[in-house]
Formats: sequence, C-alpha cells, structure tokens
Amino acid sequence: MRKSILFTALLVGLSCNLPVEAKSVALNDLKDFSIDNVKQADKGKAFDSNHWAYRTLKNVTDKYGVLIGKPGENFDGTKPISRNEAAIILVNLMGKVEDQNLKLSEGDKAKIEILQQELGGEIAKLSGRVAAVETSVTELKGSVSNLEDASKKTWKSAFGEDFKITGGLQAGYTAMPVKGADGYSPNFGLPYSELAISGKLHNHLNYVAQLVPTRNFSDTTFNGLLREAYVSTDIIPKHKAYVGQITRPVGREALLSCLNIDFIDYSQASRKLISNNTANYDPHNQDAGLMVSGDWDPVGYSVGTFNGSGNNSFDTNRRTSIAGQVTVKPLYKNPKLGTLELGSSLLAQNTTYRENLVGYHTSYTYKKFNVKGEYLDKTGFVNSGQKARGYFIDTKYNLTNKITLLARYDNFDPDIKALEDGSVEYVAGINYLFKDNLGLLVNFVNVDNQSGRDSHRIGFLTQVLF
Repeated sequence: MRKSILFTALLVGLSCNLPVEAKSVALNDLKDFSIDNVKQADKGKAFDSNHWAYRTLKNVTDKYGVLIGKPGENFDGTKPISRNEAAIILVNLMGKVEDQNLKLSEGDKAKIEILQQELGGEIAKLSGRVAAVETSVTELKGSVSNLEDASKKTWKSAFGEDFKITGGLQAGYTAMPVKGADGYSPNFGLPYSELAISGKLHNHLNYVAQLVPTRNFSDTTFNGLLREAYVSTDIIPKHKAYVGQITRPVGREALLSCLNIDFIDYSQASRKLISNNTANYDPHNQDAGLMVSGDWDPVGYSVGTFNGSGNNSFDTNRRTSIAGQVTVKPLYKNPKLGTLELGSSLLAQNTTYRENLVGYHTSYTYKKFNVKGEYLDKTGFVNSGQKARGYFIDTKYNLTNKITLLARYDNFDPDIKALEDGSVEYVAGINYLFKDNLGLLVNFVNVDNQSGRDSHRIGFLTQVLF
C-alpha cells in the first residue's frame, strides 16, 4: 500500500524506541485502537486544553476537518486527555492523513513531528499493549522489525533527510502617549524574523541552522544574521547532546524565541541581564559550545560549556563559561491538580572580569489559567563591582480558544547598591489568534522609571508563522 512520506516517517521514528515485546506488532493496528481501551489503564500525565500538545492536536484536526476516533469518541477539544489518549489520537490522525491523502502544510508537518517526539514512548508502549492485552486486534498487517529492515537510513544529499524550512515574521507599531527615558520611541518596523533550516543527516543525527533576516547582515556580533547553528543527537535514551552555536540554558524566558513569548517584549531582566547590555530589547542568549539535556518524568535539565564570547564570535581568549538549568514538576503524577514547575539556572563566565548569574523560575497552570515568575540576580553587570537583579510575575487567562488576556509586573534594578535607579513596568495585554499561525498582540505598558522620566507605550504586533 502506498505510504505518505509523513506517515512513513512517523512509523520509522517510533520503531527505534519500541519495547522488546512489541517487535511483532504493526503500528497500523494502533490506528484502529479505541481510546476507550486505555480508559482503565495507567493514563500517565494529562494534557489540559491549554497545553501546547493539546492545542496542536486540536488545531490540526480542526484545520483539515479530520474526525478522530470511532463514533461517540471523537476528539472534541474540550476535555483533558491523557498522554496515552493523545498518542492514540496522533496515530489516528496520521492514519486519516494517509487514508484521505491529505496535503499538510510544512508548518503542520513540523508540528506533528514534534508531537511524534513528545509521545513516542507512549505509542511504543501502547503498541506492545495491543499485542499482549487487547484480544480485539486479530489481524497483524506487518511488523516493526520488517519496517526497520526496509527503512535503514542512508546519507541522501548535502542537506540530509527530512529537510524543512520553518520560521516567522513580525510587524509592529509602537505608540508613545507619554515618552520617557526608557529608550523607546514611536515607530513602525519589522522587529524580528526567523528562518530555521533543519533536517536529519543520519539516524539519530540532526542539524539546525536558524537565521534572523531582519538583523544587520554586516554585524558579526550580537545582532548578526546567525542565531543558532548546531548538530544534535538523541542516541542516549532520554537525552540529547548538542554542539555548535546554541541557546544557553539560563533564564527560563530567555530560552524562548521572540515568536514564542506571550508579550511583545521580554521582561527587563531577561533582555538586559542575559546579554549584559542595558540597551538590549531581546536577550542575546546564544554562544558556541557543547550542551547535554535530559528529560525524565519529574525532572528536566540542561548543562553546557561555552566559549564565553557570545553570538557569532570565535574563542580568542580561552575564557569559557558554564551554564545549567534544572526544572522539577512536583505534580506530574497528579495532573488533575494542574501543572507546577519549579526550577533554577546558573551562568558563570569569565569575560574581562568574572560574571555570575543565578535564576529561579516557577510556573503553575490550572485549566485556562497560568501564573509564572522568574528572578535573576547577576554579579558583574556592566562592571566587576556592579550587582543587578530583576524579577517579574505574570498571569495569563485563555478567555476563549482565540483570545488570551495577560498582565505582568516587571521590576529591574541595575545596581542594588545605588538608590532609586530601577524601573518598574506594568503591562496589560490581549492576544488574538486569527489562525493557528497568525496572531495579533496588543500591550499597554506603564513605566515607572526612578532615575528618569516615566513613560507610557502601546505596542501592536502581528506575527505569521510558517
């Protein structure tokens, strides 16, 4: 039977992680596996309607008019689902894509690939359960072992396999009803764009090159064209290793692209302390080095060593830096209580002097409501004797599937030894999602600047993803 490229990629990717007892089970059988069959089983961590995996499944199934499951058990997108149920929905979705010969966009293919990586373990276990427990599965249409033999990876070209291009573009306008001393001015522009080229060089060997076309083409430092460029491998179970120019694992908010944060601007601490520059409007958090990350059920962590020279800079001084972050999820076995994350990050580096940054972050999500916060403390800010700190607390409420309300308290002090030199930003915002890849962000910011004139600004930002 003819297989679509995407469905075959899903099966091949999953085949590498199946347990021994599932070797004789065809994943095609899982397409017809009822969600009800896992109701009494261990469901694992649940996804509520606010979780990114939940929203992605809902958006893709809605976009292509695909009804998942059998009559009476369709995925309606209103009730929490377990990881096992999400795994079955994903495989059902891929089966429908194959059967109905649906043409997915490159963006949706990328989203489904991320879901495949997230839920690969559950699908592997469930395919074993089909063979061992579910007597209703009577016909085996193939075997994973045969699939493995038929799909051994080879070097395809200079670009490798699974080559794809994703990214996004922002357009924004900032109005200044009251202009102050915080460096903002009325303007219209393209503040950020992103073009990511990724693929697979070989089995367990991936590459990413991420460009920012709206930055200065001639600048080879912080504002240069290249944001990330690395090779990664997942050959170690539950771990990934990276080498190249990578986002350092420090600062929870600073790990996110400009296309993925909830507000138009990063918090003051993220955009100033991470890159050690008071004039920055986004954190330059990339550096050349080696990093390892692990993801277990209750704990996720990353640690790396870097050349300490910043974006797009070679190591000319042998001044290395070390960065690490750990996040614990205490409620991972009790998803009905919500999702709680607690964590910390550390950055130690030698530049012309010693810099140390310590951060703490937390996040709690319950149904449509989320509250999160982060505290960053840096010794060696601007000069060796200067200590700065900043923190924020923000809340988010999904009023509907398209409308999100936000509020933030954001405090920054560039020198804790000096008096009245800090600033506080009070932010209120609303995000509207036209489609799953097109949104509008509106932020009102009131700035209380203790060392200069206060200001008000209203920001409008629209962004499209592809």
